Amino acid sequence: MYCRSALFMGTVDPDQWETFKKQLEGPVADAILKFPGIKNLQIKWPKEIDDGGPSLLLTLEHSYASKSDLETALASDARAGSLAALKPVMAYFKGEVFHVNSDVIDFDCP
Repeated sequence: MYCRSALFMGTVDPDQWETFKKQLEGPVADAILKFPGIKNLQIKWPKEIDDGGPSLLLTLEHSYASKSDLETALASDARAGSLAALKPVMAYFKGEVFHVNSDVIDFDCP
């Protein structure tokens, strides 16, 4: 598997939190799920971060069978749709977004 992670480092004003969260879990997720070749989508909302850890607001991850499948998805019209869905959400967010692409090795649990 191959995964792209978007790390949202920053904050959202408490009075805008529910709107931000609903947009990400609704229209943004719906748009990403249209990417060709997508195998999995996860939005991770941290509940506990070590003292001194980063100000990680959320991680959004989507996975593919291969790096080339991710590249196809990122070059697709569906990505333009996801960026359009994300634009109003970003008005609520104060911070930076970093992307990390990773090889994923899954291990079966006994």
